[in-house]
Amino acid sequence: MYTARVKLTAIGLVLLLAGAAGAQFSAPDPSTNTPSGRVLGIGRAGAALSGDTFDIFLNPAGLAQADNWAVSSMSGKLLDEYSYLSFAGYYPTNVGTFGFGFMGSSIGGAFATMRDPESSLEDPIYIIDYSKPQINYFSNVMALSYGSNLSRFFNRFGWEKQLSVGASLKMFSSALSGGDITQGGATGTELNLGLLYDTNLPYLTVGAVLQNALPSSLGGRLRYDTGHEESYPAALRLGGVVRVIGKNNSLRTIGSHDLKVVLDYNTYPTLSLPGTIHLGAEYSPLPLISLRAGLDQDVVGNGTGTGMSQASSLTGGVGFNMGGFRFDYAYNQYSWATNSSTNYISLTYSPPLKAEQKAADQVVFTSPVDKTITFDATARVKGVVVDPAIFLFTIGGKGPKMDLSGNFDQTVDLTIGKNRVAAVGKDRAGKQNFDRSFRLLRLTTFPDVPTTYWVAQPVSLLAMTNVITGYPDGTFRPEGNITRAEMCSLLMKTKTGPTTSETSVASQPPARFKDVPSTHWASRFIAEAASTGVVKGYPGNVFKPAGKITRAEGLAMITRFAGVSEEVYQYEFPDVSYNHWASKLIAGANKAGLLEFLAGRNFEADQALTRAETVELLQRTLYVQSLLKKDLLNWDTY
Repeated sequence: MYTARVKLTAIGLVLLLAGAAGAQFSAPDPSTNTPSGRVLGIGRAGAALSGDTFDIFLNPAGLAQADNWAVSSMSGKLLDEYSYLSFAGYYPTNVGTFGFGFMGSSIGGAFATMRDPESSLEDPIYIIDYSKPQINYFSNVMALSYGSNLSRFFNRFGWEKQLSVGASLKMFSSALSGGDITQGGATGTELNLGLLYDTNLPYLTVGAVLQNALPSSLGGRLRYDTGHEESYPAALRLGGVVRVIGKNNSLRTIGSHDLKVVLDYNTYPTLSLPGTIHLGAEYSPLPLISLRAGLDQDVVGNGTGTGMSQASSLTGGVGFNMGGFRFDYAYNQYSWATNSSTNYISLTYSPPLKAEQKAADQVVFTSPVDKTITFDATARVKGVVVDPAIFLFTIGGKGPKMDLSGNFDQTVDLTIGKNRVAAVGKDRAGKQNFDRSFRLLRLTTFPDVPTTYWVAQPVSLLAMTNVITGYPDGTFRPEGNITRAEMCSLLMKTKTGPTTSETSVASQPPARFKDVPSTHWASRFIAEAASTGVVKGYPGNVFKPAGKITRAEGLAMITRFAGVSEEVYQYEFPDVSYNHWASKLIAGANKAGLLEFLAGRNFEADQALTRAETVELLQRTLYVQSLLKKDLLNWDTY
């Protein structure tokens, strides 16, 4: 008897899941229940979502946003008895997107009953009648769908570019057989009409769908083999989606994270039934995975037999995306039916469109090159738009002059420092369908350092990082010499940051060099350099702060500062002897790549070090390279 009760209850749920109980809902529509694992995970909300196979059943206007063909399938059981199966697919064309869907539900094995002969007619008791066939039920629906942007048909007011429309023609077949049932088959038709509107707020899309919009007089009904007819109650679903986090058209951008919040309100214009709310969120920390949660409401009896009320159930789910395949799992609590929580699984495939390939096919650029370092105040963005789906094209927020073949050549201004020039394309609906950015670093210049100078770029990079500074008159004097005191100041400021001053190293006691009094402008820097082993001074405890630093001395200070190890000298430079005091430092610096500018030349250890050579040595150290990669050369920060 328990099994029979479960099966009969499940048959009742087939009707209940379609909308409610009672004579008002005698024509169930299975397409309203299980569109996909993705939608079920977010509380069956999705009237404003687009570009997925569930649009065929939920809102066909969303098919207009499809980028490529897709197919999906889903199956499962409710109460271990109620089976369902669905598959759907769509294909975008030049005249709109066409879709086909099938959804079926069935239950079998319910026993027929009869009145117990020993019970009275006034108080009958029913028992299983094993002499009659078991009761079986199925309800199927096929849908032919179409979706398109309204601007495909006319362009007059402007807003039609933001509006998509769609329709799904549904064809039903159902049958109840077994027991004493005869002529239990039925067929019917209905129509869903949908709208999808991309609002002027780029992060908000709203949708509306009228389900079962076909009047009974025009064929919107279910007709049984007996001639009995039932209509499908109309349902109006209004929805919205807010893209809270995402790469494009969202409130915020946080890496590859994506967060959408969806809300639907479902009401029944022709029936005295309460409306239902469907609320959910979908979060993707990575493109590979999506986490979902929602609140799903159903219309059920209020328990007194006098009316209907809403019953709220929690939902959840997860999706995995890889190689064009998407696996969706969903869970629904179904709080109104004891022990009826259900797990759903669906699988979707759509050939992936590689972003790089898609971008290359849409717009071909001849300049500039991404990650460009330049001294120029402007950059020319040149190329050709080859994708006819790009209706509006902008560079840096401005529309370039473009010939009839789509060729463009636009000059954009660059500020000193980081620049990001964005090229954006939108379709006729105003939906972004192309996005590519170029990152350019414009360098600062010194009047006495030509852009063709051999270390012009390193000079600018280190100046912009505040590793080096020019003179008060704005010059850099690259061929000028550098003193030992200046080298200590330069290295210590590089170590502790651009805001370093004498007070910031006040904890360092003045070095006990006879020729560096505490009143000397660089005494604290010299003290810090000496305490850390960067400088060692001369015999007799003197430092010679105003002395022009030699190439060997400068190299020694820089290698000690940067932690370059000493190496066995192998006569890398013919003019430096094996027993030279700096030979091992020279060998270590050469191995570390600091001396590329002297390749094939003599080292000339006693020659005065120039400011340009100091920049060349510094910019090749790993220490300074790491400083540059944290900011100016960290292209991810552009």
